[in-house]
Amino acid sequence: MEFPPIEPRTTWSPVGYLTSFPQLAGSVFAFHGEEAEAAALGEKAHSHEDWSGHLQTAGLVMVPAACHPVYPALARAAIPADGITIDTGPAWVFRHEPSDDPSRLVAFHMRELVRADAPDRVGEWRDSWRDRSLEFLQSLGSRPPSTRRTTRSSAVGQGARP
Repeated sequence: MEFPPIEPRTTWSPVGYLTSFPQLAGSVFAFHGEEAEAAALGEKAHSHEDWSGHLQTAGLVMVPAACHPVYPALARAAIPADGITIDTGPAWVFRHEPSDDPSRLVAFHMRELVRADAPDRVGEWRDSWRDRSLEFLQSLGSRPPSTRRTTRSSAVGQGARP
C-alpha cells in the first residue's frame, strides 16, 4: 500500500496528533494570490526578505510516519475475519525534530507494517515480530537489552493502545 508524502490536514484532528507531537509537525503552505501579489512575493524572495506572509495554508500536512495514512484507509475498509497486515513500503516521511545535529534527517524513508485484527491476535503478531527481530540481532552478535517494553505509535496520538 502506497501513499503520497502529504495528507489532508483534517486527518490530524481526530487522532490528536498536534496535541501529542506538535514539535514534529510539518504543514504545507502555498501562494493563492493575484498577479500583483505574485510580483511582490517575487521581489521579496529576490531580495532575500521574508516572503512567508504571502502564503496561506494549503490544507495539507507532511506525513510524519509511514503508517499514518493507513489508519483512515482501514477505517473505511472491511477488515477480514482473520485480520490484515499492511506493508507501507518505503514511504517518505517528514519530522521537524529540533536538533543541533547537522546530520539529523527531517525527510527520510520509513517502512512500517500495520496489523488490524482482534487485540489478542495483534499482540501475538507483535510479539512474534519482536522475537524474530531480537533473534536476528543476536545472530549478528548484538546484545539487545533484555528488558522488553511496549510503546505507543507516534502516529495515532495519546489515545492509542499498544
